[in-house]
Amino acid sequence: MVTDYFQDIVPPDNSSRSSAPIKLPITPAPVAQETTHETEAPDAPEKSIRNIDAPQRRLPAPANTGTPINLPPKPRRTGSTGPSSRWWLWIIALILILAVVALALFMLRKTTVTVTPRSHTIVFDQTAQFTAYPAATAATGTLTYTLTTTDMQDSEVVPATGTQHVETKASGSITVYNDYSTSPVKLIKNTRFATPNGLIFRTPDDIVVPGKVGTTPGHVTVTVVADQAGQQYDIGPTPRFTVPGLQNVPAMYSNIYAQSNASTTGGFVGDQPAADPSAAQKAIADIRGRIEQKIRESLKVQSGSTIVLPDLIQITYQDQPPAKDQSGGVVLAEQAHVVIPQFDEQSFAQTLAQSIGTDTTGATLSFVPGKDFVAAANNIASTTLGTDPIQFSLAGTGTLVWQVDAGALAQALAGKDQSAFSTIESGFSGVQEAHARIEPFWKTTFPTNPTDIKVVIQAPATPQ
Repeated sequence: MVTDYFQDIVPPDNSSRSSAPIKLPITPAPVAQETTHETEAPDAPEKSIRNIDAPQRRLPAPANTGTPINLPPKPRRTGSTGPSSRWWLWIIALILILAVVALALFMLRKTTVTVTPRSHTIVFDQTAQFTAYPAATAATGTLTYTLTTTDMQDSEVVPATGTQHVETKASGSITVYNDYSTSPVKLIKNTRFATPNGLIFRTPDDIVVPGKVGTTPGHVTVTVVADQAGQQYDIGPTPRFTVPGLQNVPAMYSNIYAQSNASTTGGFVGDQPAADPSAAQKAIADIRGRIEQKIRESLKVQSGSTIVLPDLIQITYQDQPPAKDQSGGVVLAEQAHVVIPQFDEQSFAQTLAQSIGTDTTGATLSFVPGKDFVAAANNIASTTLGTDPIQFSLAGTGTLVWQVDAGALAQALAGKDQSAFSTIESGFSGVQEAHARIEPFWKTTFPTNPTDIKVVIQAPATPQ
């Protein structure tokens, strides 16, 4: 038998109040253990747990009324189609696109071979002496050098202290050609070069003009100085200078000549503003220092297959006539003719390798100077560059680097199985270490097209 637990619940004694029954609204119990008391009407039906109606949702009644307010039932939430859900769709689409792009980039990566070339560090202590010969007259197998020239100018203003009489000679650079013979031709100091209108310029030193090669004349660039002082020798580029001293040999006179691509400057006769001697001396020293610094800075950005040793450079300065500045001072200017010996990098590196007894048979080398690497020339000021050999010593550190033919390595690997990589790379004597990454990762053979193989040559560590 089921026991009805609600039938024994009776309201408290309300004998002192009205006997009329009061019907109270049934509210859900906030806590399951609590029991709700209400007064039942005399004719209320029997209450049990089976016939208790669920209470309707009501708002609290206003203070001045006891009437409950019924709320409509809450709508059932079946899903969300608001702005936030649309944002999630865009984010998911973007992630998918990025994943596809990343996969495509991964698939398109080239097969890469990374190579560290063989290298050898050398420490120089100035005890080893080297000799380089002009390329035009050098014997086979010797270290040779060629020359390049440039002209630079700088100036500075100093206070004026009066006037002075000045006589200066113009100077400039010309290129002398030998279209006469395949053998070098030597022209002695003070050789005359004449312009078409008869102005004479002379060479301050002996020069050697290389012989022609085939139909190409040999040539060398030299400095010439005007035969006399005066502004009439300040001339522009000249297409042809003749050599009056060769008139007795018509073939030589016609085929040994010179031309200039720049003006000759510095010629003057007359009075000019004067500067204090001590101030002028300091200014000229500062000017020459700046010119030398500009030359060294220009050499740092040079590229190619040549080696330049800054301490072997020869600079000839020509004082320019003083000029009056707008502020009333004196403009002091210096013209510098710079002759730069250059060494073929391969030949220079081979000479250094031989000096330390390193076997370089069949190898192509390059040389990387260290930060402390310097050259010291013996009497470079008295050496006639282009004619005399250069004797020099080296100090500091440098690195010999074996060159690796990236194209030949890619050609050798094309279409080969990865198991053959070690055997193939060991056949290149310039390789110290090599690693390969074949793409896509699931392949085990190198691409058949060599251009699809990227060969990266890493620079070896050099001494600091």
